[in-house]
Amino acid sequence: MTRSKILLVRTVLVALVGACVCVFLGYRWYSTRDTCGDMLDAHAPALYVVHAFELEQDAFLRQVTVEGQCQYRGVSYSTARHAGVPFVSYRSGVGPEQARTTAVATLERFAVPALVMAGIAGSPDQFLPVGSVLVAKQWGDVNATYQVTATPALVARAEHAGALPTTYGVTAHKFVANSSKLPAGATLVDMESAAVLAAAVEAGVPTVAIRAVSDHVNGEDTAADWDHAAQEAALVTLEFIRLSADVPY
Repeated sequence: MTRSKILLVRTVLVALVGACVCVFLGYRWYSTRDTCGDMLDAHAPALYVVHAFELEQDAFLRQVTVEGQCQYRGVSYSTARHAGVPFVSYRSGVGPEQARTTAVATLERFAVPALVMAGIAGSPDQFLPVGSVLVAKQWGDVNATYQVTATPALVARAEHAGALPTTYGVTAHKFVANSSKLPAGATLVDMESAAVLAAAVEAGVPTVAIRAVSDHVNGEDTAADWDHAAQEAALVTLEFIRLSADVPY
């Protein structure tokens, strides 16, 4: 290899290393930056509403007045109002590890009066129609290594808002397609609720999960089913917010 080619290779390698370093530093800056300041606490939210992914949150936010947005550790937070009640909305990401990480960061950084997990879930109960909205008194992981109890007052409020009461929901690390893998008595299965509720309980924050059935374990589902379930979950969550005006936790 000639001297000129060696110099060219070195130049390219240095440029590539420099680009990688810039991307890494840019990612670290983006993932740790805090543009919220006192914005969320100043909004004086009655509660925080968390959805796992975009479909759930979009069905919810398009029915409220969004007033502002900020970011903390790569998570976008929206301040909004419904029926005059201020609240904050954010997405946890999919899966129990990601959901717990964002919940812990949120609870540590902001003054969260109550944390409500909302969205869609599967069910092993073939007799529950798609779109049925449920609130479970307890959640645990699919391997039954831990259980967490939702705040009774918030469970009662969710029922008053239109959710059907059920005893037990479970959270799995991946999509469950076989009901035999679920603990006995489980009516709902998702990938976030138990992790989020556990983080809230550990922080001493009132919490509950409102979930609409989007599909049946061992059954088939469609995009239309998911859209319908997300819409039904949003409606009950909005009524829950309305009922949360001036109500102590």
